[in-house]
Amino acid sequence: MAYKFNPFTGNLDEVGAGGGAATPGGADTQVQFNDGGALGGDAGLVYDKTTDKLTVGGDIDLDDGGTFSTTLQTVTPTANRTVSIPDATGTIGLVNGPTGSIQFNEAGALNGTSDFSTTLNWNNAATTFTGLKLNVTDTASAAGSNLLDLQVDGVSKVQISSVGGGEFLSSVRGYNLYATLGSAQNYAGVFGSGGGRLIAASGGLIGFTNSATSATASVDIALTRDAAGVVKVTDGSTGTGYLKLIPTTVGALTAAATVGAGTKAFVTDSTSTLSSHHGQAVVGGGTNFVPVFSDGTNWIVG
Repeated sequence: MAYKFNPFTGNLDEVGAGGGAATPGGADTQVQFNDGGALGGDAGLVYDKTTDKLTVGGDIDLDDGGTFSTTLQTVTPTANRTVSIPDATGTIGLVNGPTGSIQFNEAGALNGTSDFSTTLNWNNAATTFTGLKLNVTDTASAAGSNLLDLQVDGVSKVQISSVGGGEFLSSVRGYNLYATLGSAQNYAGVFGSGGGRLIAASGGLIGFTNSATSATASVDIALTRDAAGVVKVTDGSTGTGYLKLIPTTVGALTAAATVGAGTKAFVTDSTSTLSSHHGQAVVGGGTNFVPVFSDGTNWIVG
């Protein structure tokens, strides 16, 4: 290898065997490397000084002899590429699990499962989709464990317990509105669109309590359905209870045909008593308190 003295820098500059400067290998912008004792270049390793962009056409192998730290901003591969980290403790997980699964840390590795997933494109009428599913293996957990607890400023607004009970809390003009659903309190509920529904299965309760702080308090009055399809008023433990019809006048009753046959009401101004006019159409303008029902055409005393 030959050298010559550079009077401008005071250094010895390396020159080629013929005494001239070393000739770069490869084409313009290709990174130089030792290629069998000579400078070499390859289209798979290119550096653009204008954009400060390094292009690598093959794999990058990070040996365990050192550390590598950078900020990865954009990866647009045209083919499958491999980042190999020989160190047994090093793992790079780009994505895992089936399509649509939410990624999470599982023992230090990125993972995904169909039990914790979101489907973004529901476009098959033959498929029953699930937008979000959470499946917990509960072999032993403390009482009060929740599958879901949504909070605002640290205060729970929606809770779904691990035993199926649900507590929905919302503030309405200073009052608390509670609905407790699920097998824990022998309740079952469905809220549907188009008006909404609250459904209790046989033996379940749609109950009320005087508690202002908890939806799990004892029920003091409720509606319940027995196996024969009969709705009963109950105090929460027995089949006894009271049903109050708000009194109104005959003139204020909605048309019997509109409310339908079987509708009950209570009027305060019947011209006749229950005993003297039972089974007859009610007439207003009097002073008698009587129960009435609709036969689909008229309001009947009885």
